[in-house]
Amino acid sequence: MHIFFNASKENALQFKNKLYHSAPAKSVITGITLKELLYKSFTGFKIIESDDKEKKTVRLTPDYAMCSQCAMDIDDKKNKRYQYPFTTCTDCGPRFSIIELLPYDRHKTSMNGFEMCPACKTEYEEILDRRYYSQTNSCPHCAICLSMQKSDGQWIKGSQNDFIQRTVEAWTRGKIVAVKGIGGYLITCDAT
Repeated sequence: MHIFFNASKENALQFKNKLYHSAPAKSVITGITLKELLYKSFTGFKIIESDDKEKKTVRLTPDYAMCSQCAMDIDDKKNKRYQYPFTTCTDCGPRFSIIELLPYDRHKTSMNGFEMCPACKTEYEEILDRRYYSQTNSCPHCAICLSMQKSDGQWIKGSQNDFIQRTVEAWTRGKIVAVKGIGGYLITCDAT
């Protein structure tokens, strides 16, 4: 990653220190080099799309469990992501499971087919939002939908809540339910 900014040497060192101590929770900084360049005029902050021609030296990032803030979002009846199971932010959600090409940009993941609604796009572009530049950002309005299929391949009609209730009922009857996620299949049952 390259960050270009104008600053005195003292401010540049303060910025470097702040990067180390204020980096996102899941980020890994392997080193920072400050290099003085010619002055350049900027009109604001922006992240520039990755250049496919550059050598790819990024590390693969693992998938992360849902963070506490996203868990609160799905429990909050007033939140647009209430009970939305695919809620993520820059601190949580899939990474490794969905990457098709590097670098990690939405159009190079299995999220490519899911266009963000205007509200999610605003979050994605708002620098102070915790979903700023979150490649997996989505909500019920631009949703990744749940679906259910019987063991014979027949699709079951219903809502997200219907599918969850049917899954709980299957577990109660001692059945095994395969859940297909972005990273493959998860075999589930009631282990009590």
